[in-house]
Amino acid sequence: MDVPSAADLMLPSSEDFVAGNLHRFAPLWARICSKSAAGDQVARWARDGVDVYDFFVPFAGEFNGRNYRSLIPPRTQFRNHVLSISCA
Repeated sequence: MDVPSAADLMLPSSEDFVAGNLHRFAPLWARICSKSAAGDQVARWARDGVDVYDFFVPFAGEFNGRNYRSLIPPRTQFRNHVLSISCA
């Protein structure tokens, strides 16, 4: 059996990047991660997607002058940085 390697991934160039397209390479991720301690989780993300709620932790405190007490982060909207305009 071949040893899994990240070199096996055929990743597109950054010009062709499509966010949320990890599942396209799910079989390769499963093979590459098969010997890793976190491999099952990474393969599951590639196959089934990532549930962001798995990463949320309750927060109570002050941030940027506002008080928070919530099980999940409050909704907010951020403006893009001026440097991101050159990427459009």
